[in-house]
Amino acid sequence: MVITLNQFIKIDKSYVVFNSFYGKRIDDSPRIIYEKLKEKKNNLKCYWVVSRRDKNLEIPYAYQVKKDSLKHIFILLKSNIWISNSNIDLIHGVMVPKGNRIYINTWHGIPFKVLGELEKFI
Repeated sequence: MVITLNQFIKIDKSYVVFNSFYGKRIDDSPRIIYEKLKEKKNNLKCYWVVSRRDKNLEIPYAYQVKKDSLKHIFILLKSNIWISNSNIDLIHGVMVPKGNRIYINTWHGIPFKVLGELEKFI
């Protein structure tokens, strides 16, 4: 299903999607990058993947994307830049094609772990 949608949804250079700990929080390195981008007063549309949308979050409600929803898939396919500290491209076991996107993964720790598809690194 996602591969088919990828053919119809064009990447928009103004879309950026953020993810921190699989949508459980809005913090860590992705949050710092988000704040710096917002300081620049640019025309970027910054979406956050969240486990549950909440009007009390610091992120505007309209820019919260519920994890594993159709909107989540749409925003991933539409976004030019993905910023995450965990996997951002895995939805219900379906790998969303990366295509010509910029994928910044800010995970930290020892370099002996792999996030994403292992066979791409072997």
